[in-house]
Amino acid sequence: MKKITSIALALIMIASLLAVSISAADPEGTPITNAAEFAAMTADGVYYLANDITLDATWNAGAAVSATYKENTAFTGTLDGNGKTVTTTAPLFANLQGTVKNLTIAGTIDGNALYCGAVSMWTNGTLTVENVTNKATITNASTVGGMLGYCATGTEATFTNCVNDADLVATSQIGGIVGYVQDYTVTITNCVNNGNLTTDNYGAGIIGRFGRDKAAAPKSVATIIGCTNNGNVNSTKSQCGGILGYLVGEAIIKNCVNNGDVANKGLTAAGIFGAVSNTADISAITIENCVNYGKISSSGIAGGIGGRVGRANPHPEKNYYIKNCVNFGEIVVTAPEAHGDSMYVGGIAGYAWGGSANGLINCVNSGNITVDSTLGAHAYDYCVGGILGYVNSSTYECKNNVNAGAVATTGEYTSVALTVYNKNAEATAIANNYSVAIAGIAVANLGDKAADPATFAEATAFATAVEAAQIENGTVAGLINEAAGETIYYQAIGTDKAPVLSAAEDGSNAIVKNADGTFGNPVKEPETTEPAPETTAPAPETTEPGSSSDTGDSFVIFAVIAAISVLGVAVVAKRREN
Repeated sequence: MKKITSIALALIMIASLLAVSISAADPEGTPITNAAEFAAMTADGVYYLANDITLDATWNAGAAVSATYKENTAFTGTLDGNGKTVTTTAPLFANLQGTVKNLTIAGTIDGNALYCGAVSMWTNGTLTVENVTNKATITNASTVGGMLGYCATGTEATFTNCVNDADLVATSQIGGIVGYVQDYTVTITNCVNNGNLTTDNYGAGIIGRFGRDKAAAPKSVATIIGCTNNGNVNSTKSQCGGILGYLVGEAIIKNCVNNGDVANKGLTAAGIFGAVSNTADISAITIENCVNYGKISSSGIAGGIGGRVGRANPHPEKNYYIKNCVNFGEIVVTAPEAHGDSMYVGGIAGYAWGGSANGLINCVNSGNITVDSTLGAHAYDYCVGGILGYVNSSTYECKNNVNAGAVATTGEYTSVALTVYNKNAEATAIANNYSVAIAGIAVANLGDKAADPATFAEATAFATAVEAAQIENGTVAGLINEAAGETIYYQAIGTDKAPVLSAAEDGSNAIVKNADGTFGNPVKEPETTEPAPETTAPAPETTEPGSSSDTGDSFVIFAVIAAISVLGVAVVAKRREN
């Protein structure tokens, strides 16, 4: 009997070891199983969801949420969603200064507030949000973000691998991830907005508005890396973009993609970035390796990548750069019946202003541009460029760019060119640019705004008009690479209608110069067929017919180990019997 018991115990031990090895440990902290336990969380505690829960109130340490947001209790602890879902009718937190992760939020949220986000209404401290998906629609709030409504003056906020799947509506600022950031350092990485966004003011797929007008010091820095907007952005006025809508401060936008349509009935719209503030000299922006596929619609400033990229009298140490970006989206601009501002439209950027360390470099526009200025209020209202609409600097660099999109304009108040300047352009600043022929001139020098458009001088040395076929067959890509002395563009001829900025893994889309002076892709060497080598006798089988595979062998090894364990226990038991 003792022997049987020992064997049984050994088998139980083995099974227990196997169970431990395949079971996942619970997250750290106290489990939350219902709304009451959620409401009872302490401000600095560590918690995790043990199951899905339903909420109808915002956590505020047991107190009602105050309209004076600084009076609300900050949650500084950690909530690990543990892969579970919270279905709610209210934001989870009033003031988040801790960590929320691994969570899905669902439901319908009636903001009924100034600021509203599915994770938190606002923050004025350090917070981290990661691996959170919001599926809860949000309405009836001034400032709305899929994750967070408002970042007040504070330290740092980080959002990583977050997704907003819900449609959002605001009366002021709106963002798929964050609505409004003021005097804050924010880093947003690998986040996605899939919801449609509707607002009366600033809006964008990732951050609606960043920075405070007339800020006294450059406190705000936004870094947006690897983010994607798939939702449509609609505004009735002000500035909006696919990724960032409005900027007062510094921003770095890299490796981002906009697939949603961006429409603004009021002023500025662009595929990636809307507009820099006109009122603060602390602003600076760098946009690199970004792509827009969405349609851009506006009544004023519009660009495939950036709308208003720069401002009057910029700070000498602040830069405004767009590099290595591509626009595929159509751009449509229709003038309102009356307005007091001049308007600018470009395949890559609508308006730019910068000094000697600013520019638009290595960019491609493949989107068609249509501008109707029939209702424009005064002359020179609309400056339209295949690459850049208008720039307030003679030294702003515009180099190695390609426009493959058609440009069509209606109305007498439209000046059309590859790039439109308001001062004498310098040959060192504008170089190595190509465009399909458009009904305008290569570079328009606006000079004095009172000048007659008929006196604009054509500067063919700064931009070369080519046939569409020369862009499609790799000629333009080859010429730009050759003049630049480096490989900037690639193109799979016959597939890519315009140059691209990334190389194929096998190098097949590289541009090479042929012996006759034309450009093309590398010629693939034909594969030679060698005679098949003589076959050798098959190696003798090392196992008996019908023996197990590698997987079977592993099982046998495990079984042997288990048997040895059982036998060892049995032997010990036997000795005890004797």
